[in-house]
Amino acid sequence: MNSVRYLTLILLSYSLGDLLIYILYSQQTNINLLSDLKNNLPSSIFENEYYFDFQFVEITANQTIENILEAQQTFITIDVTFDVYWSSIIYHYTERNQIVNLNLNFDSNSYGEWQFFIHNSIDQHQNAAGFIIDFFEWKNFAIISNESPINLKLALNVETKYRSQVSQKLVLPDSISDESIENLISKIIKPNGIQLFFILEEGYGLWKFIEKLKSKKIYKKGAGIIVGSTAIWAPAEDGVTIYVEKGLETAQSYSEYEILAIKQFTDIILDFKSKYPSIQIDSLLLRQLFESNTFQHRKLPIFSVVNIYNSQKIIKAQIEGWNATIFNSTFFYPGNTAITPKRSETEIVVSIASGSAEPDGSTNIYNPQNFLGSLYAQWVINNSTSLLKNFYISQFQTNCGSSIFDLKFYYTCMRQYKDQLGVAFLSPSFDIGAIGYIYAFRGLGVEIPHCGASTVVSFLSNKTEYPEYMRISTSGDYIATNLAKIISYLGWTHAAVIFGNNTYNYPLYKKLYDEFASLRVSIMNDENKKLIPQNYLRTDFEQYKYIFKHIYSLKVRICLLVLGNPYAWHAIEGLYDVGFRKGDIILFVTSKAGGSGPVFNDLDEHVIKRTSLMDGSLSGSINEYVGNYGEKIKQEIIQAFYPYPPSYKCYSFDAFMLVAHGLDYTINQGSDIENPWLLNKNLRKQRFISCSGLISIESNSNNRNYASINFNNFYYNKTDKTYYEVPVTIVNLGTQVLFEQIQEITWPGNSHTTPNDMRDKNFDCPFEEKITSHSEKGIGVFFGICFAIFSISIYISFLIWKKYKKVYIPKLLKTKKLKFADMMVYSVIAVEFFQYLYLGPPILSINSAVTHASDMASLDFSKLTSIKRTAFWIQMIITICIAWLMVFLNFFTMTKLRNCFIFNFLANIRSLLEILMPLLGNILFVPILLFLLNIFACTHTTGNSVLGTYLDKDCYQYCWEDKHLLFVFLCLFTIFVYVPLTIYYRPVYQDVQESLHIKTMPSYLVIKSFAQIFFVIFKKTIGLWQPEIHGFLYFVFFSIYIWMIYLVKPYNYDKICLILIISMLMVAWSVFWTSIANVVMGNLTPWICCQLIGWAVIFILGYLKAKKLPSLIITESGS
Repeated sequence: MNSVRYLTLILLSYSLGDLLIYILYSQQTNINLLSDLKNNLPSSIFENEYYFDFQFVEITANQTIENILEAQQTFITIDVTFDVYWSSIIYHYTERNQIVNLNLNFDSNSYGEWQFFIHNSIDQHQNAAGFIIDFFEWKNFAIISNESPINLKLALNVETKYRSQVSQKLVLPDSISDESIENLISKIIKPNGIQLFFILEEGYGLWKFIEKLKSKKIYKKGAGIIVGSTAIWAPAEDGVTIYVEKGLETAQSYSEYEILAIKQFTDIILDFKSKYPSIQIDSLLLRQLFESNTFQHRKLPIFSVVNIYNSQKIIKAQIEGWNATIFNSTFFYPGNTAITPKRSETEIVVSIASGSAEPDGSTNIYNPQNFLGSLYAQWVINNSTSLLKNFYISQFQTNCGSSIFDLKFYYTCMRQYKDQLGVAFLSPSFDIGAIGYIYAFRGLGVEIPHCGASTVVSFLSNKTEYPEYMRISTSGDYIATNLAKIISYLGWTHAAVIFGNNTYNYPLYKKLYDEFASLRVSIMNDENKKLIPQNYLRTDFEQYKYIFKHIYSLKVRICLLVLGNPYAWHAIEGLYDVGFRKGDIILFVTSKAGGSGPVFNDLDEHVIKRTSLMDGSLSGSINEYVGNYGEKIKQEIIQAFYPYPPSYKCYSFDAFMLVAHGLDYTINQGSDIENPWLLNKNLRKQRFISCSGLISIESNSNNRNYASINFNNFYYNKTDKTYYEVPVTIVNLGTQVLFEQIQEITWPGNSHTTPNDMRDKNFDCPFEEKITSHSEKGIGVFFGICFAIFSISIYISFLIWKKYKKVYIPKLLKTKKLKFADMMVYSVIAVEFFQYLYLGPPILSINSAVTHASDMASLDFSKLTSIKRTAFWIQMIITICIAWLMVFLNFFTMTKLRNCFIFNFLANIRSLLEILMPLLGNILFVPILLFLLNIFACTHTTGNSVLGTYLDKDCYQYCWEDKHLLFVFLCLFTIFVYVPLTIYYRPVYQDVQESLHIKTMPSYLVIKSFAQIFFVIFKKTIGLWQPEIHGFLYFVFFSIYIWMIYLVKPYNYDKICLILIISMLMVAWSVFWTSIANVVMGNLTPWICCQLIGWAVIFILGYLKAKKLPSLIITESGS
């Protein structure tokens, strides 16, 4: 007001008198409001002292309104009774007497010409609230109201309009305690993920509610709060948005709010008087003034949208009816952010140590890759319809180190993130980093639980020492125990160990040492030749070369590398550089290849070295991607993060899922996820199936319950130059099946036969096995000699056959008594049955009895004992002597010599020799020829020439020199004498046996000799180098042999002919199915069944056929 207006009003007050205003109140009127109206209303209106006369009158049942107001003429009444009855009385009285009545109520059913409402209607408030809700695009919010009838009705109207978007409507009694508000937030608001609030609460109640939202960490980034205008006087909180009737924005209390509302009407009068001081104001003029400044006798529906920032109320927009004017579209929200909170779910923050920076300034490229699994888990959780429903889980990524311990660095770095770490923390995948963060968090006073992905250091298992920690993996002790058991399971008793000097590797080595001792597995390398730096690089080779050379000198094949990735690969290069080559060493690496690509500027030569030794080697690690769900996640991770390999990502996926399940459990229990110790407790209660199988934490430690250990075959992908593993065996100490073999282990050279734990353990030679190779020249010489022997044998057999081809043995027609000589014929057929089986493909391993019988029948004792070196030469000499003895006895038995003492002695046993010689001549022929051919087998070499070859049966003896050359000539001479004489004398044996009734056709004996020579040479050549082809060809040739036997009719007795054919058919049947089984492999049981069923059928049919033939050879008893 200017001074002119002020003086005018002073004069008016003296000339016209003050305008009387009655403030009518009742027992329902708020005492504080009434007191403030009495004390502050006159003084709040600057000019009122000189123009308005305020009279406060209580309306009671003892008097009527007429008695109160008739005493003087009244121009204005203000109804602050807040009583429906008295408001109705006042309304009717003022309407009847044409007195202007100002009503402080928000809503009333009484509308008249003389009544005006100081505040906007509930509908107008609802329209203003709707504008802000729509402007913010809220989809899921809660309505919080006190017990005020006005607020309750407004809350109901808003709920009705936004029914699908209102998740909760809560009424807070005026007497509600702090504890009750806290429980309401913990058990209703937080479990339902509510973070957007439309609040109709007044003063202290609003302040209490917001304070509890803060303590429960809901009042933060992502939250949103709209407060209705009746609560404008609450303490200002940054981020709150308020809609308020225009002109009441500055109110700091409820009383001030109502005083300002009244002042807006008194100002209308004062403005008029300042313009028209001479006009007398009466009731009609007052009504006209108020009508021109209101809408339907209510205050104009204009609202201010106020945003609180830096404790200041800033008007951002104005709502007038259905229209709005935006002054500034940048609103600030809880958490000091200008990002509008539209998300329907409450955000839960989990921090993860996924950075690559290290304290020394280096970069760890693996840690961020390993945590990609947690990123995928976040996506899975946020798209789940059951897990953490109504919540959105996010990650806060730190970059404060992972694999190098520097507590000061961790502490200083994490201090800047202290208030942003959320409810839980995912530790780095490196043990040393996990320890550093535990102590850094303790120093910062941050108590949230830590969940490790793939750490294994044993002392982190201690729940008492590290109660805030737990891990998806298990301890190094558990891994060491499993590793020791698998080595023992493979039958190995010797190993070497290389370990790094850090807090994980050394305890793991000590545990391995103890486990090996209990399983009687010897660690071969000296105690002072096991330790290398934990971060060993190829540049350190010269300094630690002596360790690698020491291991090489031990000739041990099994070597355990207790080193992390990628340092183990550099140690492998060191082993290569001291002489190890493919097959010399089987590596057990205690860390996964991790899908490791080129590291530390790898060159092709580095890749060649590692690949050479890693081929066929193994790694041991916690199982990843278990079962159908695990395989599904694996494929999705591969697709999501290509070209990064999936290794290690399963662990971080499961660690994040453990946190999510623990949060979900805590929320559903109505508990506070912000309570770190409660959340820690609930995390340890979880049990669910995830990427790596069943996830649960041991009750008395920080380790995972019975984590299964994978043993994997390494392989190198040349396309992306990356190392991968193929799981081959699972070891789980918590199951009845300790070892579960997924597939056969592929050892170096694509072999599936478990190698020895020592190099050259079964290679007792003056040189190392790795320098040997097949000698094409030696093989060619061997094949040439065999072919020469076969060619000469064909020629000799043909000449002898020509002599006997027309010799005919008459059939047996009369019954004869069975003699000893006849029994020998049966014996020859039985022995030759097993010899023919031996000459075929390897007999199925299940038929061990048949296998051993075949070996014995062919005098092959190599499977029972080692026939090498000295034993070989002794047996060779014995075989040559037996061959020549047979030559001599054949010659003596078939002649009439009696000229010397020895001949006279032999003459006395001549009759016995006449019976035994046919047996020995038949059954020794194949074994003698088989063994004599070994002298020519020089198929391996240490050089490039034939002279560099060594004898297969004695690697100490080089071929084609000295002793070997002597025995070559001796064996050739023996063969070329023994074989022709045996072929020649076989038909003659039966001529000197007077008691023999079962005679053999001479042509058959010649054909049999030729066939046996062919089968022996075929076995020694094609059978050793192409066993699959040999089996099928042997079946073909043997079938032809059977057909020839059938045509020749080998015996003069039909029943013995049938027995021979039956035995030959059983051999052919066995050869056929064995050849197929050796190619197909797999389960041998079906093939064994086919073989045995065929034998049974052949035997039964033969037996039935034999029953129809006459029995001409009978025993003494007549049977």
